[in-house]
Amino acid sequence: MPARNHEPSIWDLAAASRKRYPALSGDLETDVCVVGAGITGLTAALLLKKAGRRVVVVEKEQIGAGTTGGTSAHLTNVVDFRYSSLAQSYGAESARRVAESMTYAINLIERLSQEYGIDCAFQRVPGYYYAEEDDGVPDVQEEFEAARGAGLQVALLDQAPLPFPTRAAFRTEHQAQFQPMDYLAGLAKAIDGDGCALYEQTAVTRVDDGSPCVLHTNRGQIRAREVVQATHTPLGINFLHSKLDIYRSFVLAARVREEVPDGLYWDTQSPYHYIRTFHRGSDKFVIMGGEDHKVGDNVSRRSFQALEDYARAHFSVEHIEARWSAQFYDPTDHLPFIGKNPLGDHVYIATGYSGDGLTFGSLAGSMICNLIQQGHDAYEDLYHPGRVRLTGASDFIRKNIQVTRDFIADRLLQPSSRYVDRLAKGEGCVIRDGSSYVAVYRDTGGNLRTYSAICPHMRCVLRWNDNERSWDCPCHGSRFDTDGQLVEGPATMQLEPVSWSPSKKPAKEEA
Repeated sequence: MPARNHEPSIWDLAAASRKRYPALSGDLETDVCVVGAGITGLTAALLLKKAGRRVVVVEKEQIGAGTTGGTSAHLTNVVDFRYSSLAQSYGAESARRVAESMTYAINLIERLSQEYGIDCAFQRVPGYYYAEEDDGVPDVQEEFEAARGAGLQVALLDQAPLPFPTRAAFRTEHQAQFQPMDYLAGLAKAIDGDGCALYEQTAVTRVDDGSPCVLHTNRGQIRAREVVQATHTPLGINFLHSKLDIYRSFVLAARVREEVPDGLYWDTQSPYHYIRTFHRGSDKFVIMGGEDHKVGDNVSRRSFQALEDYARAHFSVEHIEARWSAQFYDPTDHLPFIGKNPLGDHVYIATGYSGDGLTFGSLAGSMICNLIQQGHDAYEDLYHPGRVRLTGASDFIRKNIQVTRDFIADRLLQPSSRYVDRLAKGEGCVIRDGSSYVAVYRDTGGNLRTYSAICPHMRCVLRWNDNERSWDCPCHGSRFDTDGQLVEGPATMQLEPVSWSPSKKPAKEEA
């Protein structure tokens, strides 16, 4: 099961093919090494192969095990941060270029699926932004005008075509949906061979920028002229981590009695909900998502329940087929960071997709290919990772004040070791014992597993996530499972086991 979820997604359950690729077995050299086998990495790898480069893709788990396989699979050019906000912050021309670039990315997915015969249920559908309550109507009207100003084909409606009342909506043409795991499988098949290769179960622990770059993995070293970090957030320590807010998002797939027209739907609520349909053979599911919360807030159980309550309040739910979660990164200045790492010469990064990961991930793959092959891309100035703008400055300050508070407060407010006695089987916690911080989990056999609760990335104190059974870092989003293994970066190392019992302090003290 992919480590991103406590349960598999509908895309995992419905995937037509599940070819597995070998782990790396020793050192090798290549033109380009792509780290991460989600939509960003595989898109970049395939386009680079088409351009004549030898490409190696390494994935620490399995293809699609990250956020690409945990998405709701909307393909949209209706940007998550809203065109009204972008036009106000960046100007009308920049908003238009964002729309243009996202439209290009959707067209790229359609073109690649046709060119390589990828059966991924790609389907053009309309999108609807709607309000259920009167207080959301002005938001719909404002965003309609901004989307039209950005060049999208839109129409204002009295309501959305949903089986529950709505107060206002606008329709956007030429959106799309697909089955992301089948699409990734098709990309991977097209990449493998002719001097290119994919390796699963191969974790990169360090990247040394140079000529050549050297990637250190758990299974050998890779030397490459160029490196693409398609890991959703840069590995290790990077200044971009200070410009990202990290969230968990929740999704379920349900059979419902109502007929729901195929389309993409978003509401004006905060956090907003999103809806689409999915056909699996003769079965039709309605996919609903939302109820986001920041990583480390430990309200995942409440979020899943709120999402199910939303589903049952709006539809006649017959059966919930799957429920899952994934992680996304919000940029404080409202646009993704895509391009060459400003602190290096041969490493390219892509992050900050917000809720538009499939569209921006495909765009990033294309942009990075162009930057490597030609040294430039039409949108590089818009998404450059080294950009410095006043837009989002207040959010940048707020985010880093919060990180500082988390770093300090969690060192003062952890419960004492006496709390461990109350842990039931399958529960965990983080405790403070003297100057040490211990991640404690009581397994199904009643035994305690104990690890250092200091995140190996930048030494924030972890927090227990009761619903997803993981230790999560509130500072930069790293997550670890109950065996101390890394689930999501930017950390690259697992948690260090410590010897601890209620009557015995850890063998290693943490500063």
